[in-house]
Amino acid sequence: MVPPNHQQGLSNIPEGVEERLQIHISGENSVSHSPETTMGERLLWINKTDSKCTINFDVDGCPFEGNTCKYVAAPHDFVLSQPVRGVAGRVYTYRVTFSFLKGRSGGPHLGNPQVIVK
Repeated sequence: MVPPNHQQGLSNIPEGVEERLQIHISGENSVSHSPETTMGERLLWINKTDSKCTINFDVDGCPFEGNTCKYVAAPHDFVLSQPVRGVAGRVYTYRVTFSFLKGRSGGPHLGNPQVIVK
């Protein structure tokens, strides 16, 4: 049985989340793009992998309401952020990690993904 949020279906993606705010995760620090966002918008991370992943912002560099800096996305599922409340003109970096890679290299480090607040 395919879970309801499975990548083949993902029929319950929240309405109102523009495609430019939907970030596809395909591996450790490997995302589809670095979105430009404005105050009040929410980001939607879609985990396209077979493993749970964690999205981590630094506490002093977190652009979300309530200073929510950590999000977890189950395999083939999504997670919706809190509304953006960051500083306009700032670039926020984050990390996408998978617990099964802890202590091992997932390949060359290509830099951390970013969220750009306009």
